[in-house]
Amino acid sequence: MSSSSTHGRESLSLPTNPVESLSKLFHSKSKAGFTVHDYDHVENGRQFIVTLLRNPVERVISEFYFVQGGCEKKMWAMMYPPMMYHAICKNDIERWLDHSFQDHVMFYRQISFFATVAGEGSVDHAKVLRQAQEALREKISVLFLSDRMEEGLAIITQLFHLEHPRTGADGKALSPHPRGKGRGDGEESSRKIWTVPTIRKTDVKVGERDIHNDPTIQAVLRERMKLEIDFYNYAVKLYEKMKAGVKKYVER
Repeated sequence: MSSSSTHGRESLSLPTNPVESLSKLFHSKSKAGFTVHDYDHVENGRQFIVTLLRNPVERVISEFYFVQGGCEKKMWAMMYPPMMYHAICKNDIERWLDHSFQDHVMFYRQISFFATVAGEGSVDHAKVLRQAQEALREKISVLFLSDRMEEGLAIITQLFHLEHPRTGADGKALSPHPRGKGRGDGEESSRKIWTVPTIRKTDVKVGERDIHNDPTIQAVLRERMKLEIDFYNYAVKLYEKMKAGVKKYVER
């Protein structure tokens, strides 16, 4: 891969041979859930790192509901402080929001994949943000934003010369295995991207309050998650630069 930003020029690195790079991605071991620094020891150009980021407030609310859904069986209990877990399971928003930014990674989960946040004493937000921005800018091959997935897939489709998913009259993606064929049936099928909508808005309410739309809750979350939000806002700007870079790349 070509090197990315230098002297203030911010862009995601683009592969010198996109089709070859994608082929290596599909025919090598893929791993998920690692931080970008888990690959610091890997020779530059021998890894292809893709990341998907989500609006931080929407993401933490989604995690709240996800954890709550497993409370009956005490799932995930060991992953949260007892008081926080109890507050989530009991729908006690106030007690949940009493926890500070440093109390648990759920308030900074995305940036934790790019920078070291937890530690003794107060967090140097500016330092952590710079570290995360640099890692995102220098180490990520492809960046997706969850609320712009269709656009992101279209960009990657262009970059790697792939076919866009076929859609039916209702606009939804058709079956990934037309006429009973499997994924590996020929070169043609192996170069198609298929998408199935998996994200849906929830209408679940916590107690009598709508956690999605309550302005007080939203304000507290934005205050708690300022570092995560600042990182996400930077990612959105970088994504826009990636779009422009891909456009120039495929047109040259």
